[in-house]
Amino acid sequence: MKQKIRIAVVDPIISSSYFATELKKHDVETIAIFTLNLNLLTDHEREARFHPELFDHTFFLKDYKNLQALAEALRPLNIDFLCSGFEESVAYTDQLNAILQLPYANDPKTSHHRSNKYEMLSQLKASNIPTVKQFKITGHKCTEEVLQNFKDWQFPAIIKPSNGSGSAGITIVNNIEDVKLYLQNVPAYTIGRKFEEFLVQELLTGTEYVVDTLSILGKHQVISVYRYHKILVESKPIYRYAEIVHPQTAEYKLATDYAAQVLTAVGLLNGFGHTEIFLTPQGPRLIEVNPRIAGASGLPHKLTQALFKTNQIAALSFFLKHKQLDIKNYLPQGYGRFLLIQNWQPRVIGNVDIAKLQNLSSYKEILVLKPAGTYLEKPKDLGDVVLLVLFINQDKEQLEKDTAQVFMWEQEQMLF
Repeated sequence: MKQKIRIAVVDPIISSSYFATELKKHDVETIAIFTLNLNLLTDHEREARFHPELFDHTFFLKDYKNLQALAEALRPLNIDFLCSGFEESVAYTDQLNAILQLPYANDPKTSHHRSNKYEMLSQLKASNIPTVKQFKITGHKCTEEVLQNFKDWQFPAIIKPSNGSGSAGITIVNNIEDVKLYLQNVPAYTIGRKFEEFLVQELLTGTEYVVDTLSILGKHQVISVYRYHKILVESKPIYRYAEIVHPQTAEYKLATDYAAQVLTAVGLLNGFGHTEIFLTPQGPRLIEVNPRIAGASGLPHKLTQALFKTNQIAALSFFLKHKQLDIKNYLPQGYGRFLLIQNWQPRVIGNVDIAKLQNLSSYKEILVLKPAGTYLEKPKDLGDVVLLVLFINQDKEQLEKDTAQVFMWEQEQMLF
């Protein structure tokens, strides 16, 4: 009997439930490898992101003497593909690929180009790829060295952790006092990571795009591109919705051509990519590469599947079965977006009125991220999203009307 395809994921934390269940739909045997310090996860993070029970095999680095011993325990499984499920896990992923001598691997010597945002952008500069002006701050104090770096800096600027994700800790600062206040109050941890290094970057003007890809041996298959719509609330970007970009548009070509250059430059030659880009009047500029599948609890994949009949996981399964990428000129079958619904006043939220949403013609699915009875302040990042709503419609005008209706209900506190 032929062995099933076996895919291993190091720290499947992002879209974890969706990742595991979607792999099994493609008749894949799944392996979860956990290297994170799970004690640093909050109860909510553990409940939302930690799902070892959904995988066929589970391994914990803490149970082994070292990474070599863990690799030897994995070797008998004859893994076909090993990828990272979280930004923080890139180095372990690369090292395990190297020890096991798997064919679809990235160079462990350049792992930092794919995990540390400062190193990532520095590598673009070294590769003569247009990028943003930046410098880093180590620690939580505004030292004399930091003040010197700001001497010729033009405010406003962006400050964020160099190892953050999901918009955690991203803030616009307008002066040195804002920087000092930020460093004093930024959260110490999120999803098991400690924030000790921060980036100051020039504030870009333009629109944010995301390019989701699958890379195999240096060839980058674009799965989808979507455009973010955001608003600024108390110097923090708050995401409102993300919509699919048509492949025959100029912005699609700009974003995907630049993303391919970036992925090659940072050495992401194999694996998933979730690359965030600003299209500015001066051209594309990288925000960050996330060497993993898209997040948002799987909704981007469902949106892509509905409109293009594929997604990142389906593309990988196709490649491993047929030993070739499924590169076709897919065109979207309709219009789609997913909405990020927030709570705008400090309060204890109630039950979501799902029926109200289901009555809209664009409605396809809802994911409730915050249960009734949760006390919420005003939103500050993606971790505060109350629910995600997937909209798809053949009529773009109706899609816009349904979106406006939901945001009106949100503002009037009529959804939960």
